[in-house]
Amino acid sequence: IGELDRRLVPVSELSLPGAHNVENAMAAAAAALSFGIEPEAICHAMRTFSGLVHRIERVRELNGITWYNDSKATNPHAAEAALKAFDEPLVLICGGSEKGSEFGEWADLVVRNCRHVVCFGESSPRMVTALGGRAPLSHVSDLTEAIAHAQNAASSGGIVVLSPACASFDQFESYEMVNAL
Repeated sequence: IGELDRRLVPVSELSLPGAHNVENAMAAAAAALSFGIEPEAICHAMRTFSGLVHRIERVRELNGITWYNDSKATNPHAAEAALKAFDEPLVLICGGSEKGSEFGEWADLVVRNCRHVVCFGESSPRMVTALGGRAPLSHVSDLTEAIAHAQNAASSGGIVVLSPACASFDQFESYEMVNAL
């Protein structure tokens, strides 16, 4: 690869949130440059690539609340990317099918990065226990109720992320069911 004599895109202009997406963009740019793709085309792609469905996917903005679908995050480790992706405290929707996951490290990250947590589903009692009263919390029965509670918690604006840290099999056939947001 020849030397590039300029920066490609400021991080602030990337269309996807999170340090992991900065790393992904840098890797993609390096690969594209090695194949001789023009820097202008790479810059355009970095500014406009909207990401993958169900993976910190921006769904909509409504009444000052921006909603993200991270339903592909079906274990605590996968959910960490969304929890770390934003600079402001989140309203988190989480829970689902019990898979025997450990929620200790996940809970510590939730406490640091969320202003409100909405837990639902089969695994929600274990998640609530892991959080140990360290974060404002709503414990609800299903996703429809979780969305309503999240909207109420974020009523002053901000970001709501569905990042379940669990599978969805207790209520849905797969993670792809989340068009309710």
